Amino acid sequence: MRAVGDRIAALPAGGALAVVAVITLVSGRLAVEADLGVIVGGFVAGVVLPRREVLGPLVIARTSDLVGAILLPVFLTTSGLITDLTAVGPGSLPGIVLF
Repeated sequence: MRAVGDRIAALPAGGALAVVAVITLVSGRLAVEADLGVIVGGFVAGVVLPRREVLGPLVIARTSDLVGAILLPVFLTTSGLITDLTAVGPGSLPGIVLF
């Protein structure tokens, strides 16, 4: 795994971001196919990708504005729209209040 991380980190900035994006999208798709949900796939990609002095800060610096301004609000809105609050019974109320 270390060799893969070194190769990704050695790429030019645009190439490294492209590789990270492909790994993230493939991981998300595989998670959806396994009925785990796309967010699990994205999380797994983040855990599997090696955190290097160059790669981690590069990805965060280049994507944080896009993620915070567009992708995260869209994800949360979509999650809210597909949530069925009628399925939550009265027995769940204490857990919801504590959460």
